[in-house]
Amino acid sequence: MTDRRSSGRVGAMDDQAICGVAMLTDHHAHWLPPALLTALVARDDPPLARQDGADWTFTAALRPRHLPVHAYDLQARDALLARLGIDRQMLSLSPLWNIDRQPLDVALPLVRLFNDATIAAAQTGHRYGAFAAVPTADVAAACRDLIRVGETGAAAGVVLPACELTTRTRADRWAPLFAIAAERRLRVFVHPGFDGSPPAAASSTMTAVASARVFGVEPQHQLGLAMLTLCHEGWLDDYPGLEVQFANLGGSFPFLLERLHRMVQDDGRDDRDHQARRNILVDSASLGPAAIDCARRMLGASRVVFGTDMPLFDAQCAVDTWRAEPVESTQADHPNPSRSGGEAITGQAEKFTGRPADQTQDVRRG
Repeated sequence: MTDRRSSGRVGAMDDQAICGVAMLTDHHAHWLPPALLTALVARDDPPLARQDGADWTFTAALRPRHLPVHAYDLQARDALLARLGIDRQMLSLSPLWNIDRQPLDVALPLVRLFNDATIAAAQTGHRYGAFAAVPTADVAAACRDLIRVGETGAAAGVVLPACELTTRTRADRWAPLFAIAAERRLRVFVHPGFDGSPPAAASSTMTAVASARVFGVEPQHQLGLAMLTLCHEGWLDDYPGLEVQFANLGGSFPFLLERLHRMVQDDGRDDRDHQARRNILVDSASLGPAAIDCARRMLGASRVVFGTDMPLFDAQCAVDTWRAEPVESTQADHPNPSRSGGEAITGQAEKFTGRPADQTQDVRRG
C-alpha cells in the first residue's frame, strides 16, 4: 500500500525531543475540520455548530461546548503537540458526536467533509495520520466511501462505533468493511458510540450522576462487549492479519479477562493461546495509571498504546500519566511469538509512528 508518510525516514521531528524525553504517537485524538463545522451551522438539531466571530461552539448531545482553537485549527494544534512532546497524532471523528449515525443522506456528505480534510492533513507531512469516518446507516455506502478514501493512500484506518460490534449478529453486518480494511491493511479503530439516538438524559440539564452513567460507565461496557465479540468469541478469525484498536483500554474487558479465563478453565479448556493470536491494540485515552497498569498486565505492555482523547480530555494529563513509571513486562507481552500475534503488531507500528518498530513502544519515560 502507498506509504502514508511524507517520507520514509523517521524525520526531523525526533530532533525536537528535549532532555532525552522520547516523542509520542497519539493513537486516539479527534478534531472538527472548519468545513465540517461550517456545514453543521445549517442544522437546527444536534449535532450542530455555531460561530461567533472567530469562536466556535459545538453541540453533539449535551449542552453547547465552546471549542478550543486546537479542536479545529491544526496550526494551533501543531504548537500544542510540540509542547506536549507528541510528534504524531492519529485524527478521527468521534462516534459519540453522532455525526456518522445520522440518516445516510445527512451523514455521507458530513463524513466526506471530515475525511477529505483529514486526508489532506495526513498528506501534508509527518504530523498527522487519518482514521476515516463512515456513515453507519448503510454498510454498502460505508464500504464505497472507505474504498474512495483508501485509494488516496493516506488513510491509516477507519473508525467504527463499538455499539455496532457488541454481538456477532451486529458484527456480521460489518463483515464487508472488515474485509476491505484487511485487504488494504487499514486499522479498525473501535470507539464508543450511541446505539441509536443519544439518550434522552443527554441534555443540557443532565446531572453529574447521569453523565457518569451515559458517558462514563456505559461506553466502557459497550467496548468490553465489542472486544468480547471480536476477540474472545473468535469473530476476528476470518481476518488474521487485520489490526484492531479498541479505545479506552478496551473498556471493561481487560478487568474481566481473568474471570473469563477461569470460566473456560473450569470447563476443562484454556483459551489463552486463542487470545494471544489477536492483532489487537488498546489505547490509554482518558484512563489513569491503575487502569493502564491493569491493561498492560492482562494484555501485554506492547499492546497498550498512548492516546489523549483530545480535545475532549486534558492532553497534558494524558502525557504525564503515560510517562509515569511503567509496569514491568509480564509474560503476556509475548504469549505467542508467531507472526499472527504481537510480532505482527509491532511490524505494523511504523505505519502509525513514522519510525521503526523498535523505536515505537518504549516511549513512556525520558
